[in-house]
Amino acid sequence: IEHICKGGFRFLSKVTFELEDRLQVELKFPDDYSQKVFGRICYSDSIDEERKAYGFSIIDGFYSSAHLKGCDYST
Repeated sequence: IEHICKGGFRFLSKVTFELEDRLQVELKFPDDYSQKVFGRICYSDSIDEERKAYGFSIIDGFYSSAHLKGCDYST
């Protein structure tokens, strides 16, 4: 995960996803809390020949912003 906020996150992957693909993801936070969220791929950017960056927008299962404190996933 590169960036994370209450409404979603940006992640890098070698796996190819299509725009609007629906996914269920289990997020694990540094405080050992984990939560499953359901969302969709909302954008993609090519990083290099092997990887893309994807935007993941949460549809259901918003996580508490309390678990974001202390998370430094930004670049």
